[in-house]
Amino acid sequence: MGALHIKLLRDLVRLWAQALAITLAMAAGAATLLIAIGAHDSLLQTRTKYYEDNRFADVFADVTRAPKSLLPQIAGIDGVSAIEARIIKTALVNVEGMVEPASALLVSLPTIGEPVLDKLYLRSGHLPDPGSTDQ
Repeated sequence: MGALHIKLLRDLVRLWAQALAITLAMAAGAATLLIAIGAHDSLLQTRTKYYEDNRFADVFADVTRAPKSLLPQIAGIDGVSAIEARIIKTALVNVEGMVEPASALLVSLPTIGEPVLDKLYLRSGHLPDPGSTDQ
């Protein structure tokens, strides 16, 4: 064993607390990095599954006064797997406890069946009945 190795061992014995603190700090940093990468991957997978389960649209296009006869042409574009036309309007809503009115996005529903895209998630209740006049 050379003189430098002996000196290194003596310094390590003398400074064992600092060496332990540095080792623990590096281990904590590595663990934090691994946890962050795992959480990021988990969030990406959760988002992807949610979007797939609820048929969330990848692209939205807002137009004014577009005829429904354009839908077959739009559906024929490469990469388009589903298409749905809806009426969307914004509105101001008075919410109890808020000073300023809140804005709401009103989105139409198909008259028959569930939407093809952007499936609704209901916590309670039911969808509006197209034949009803009071909903």
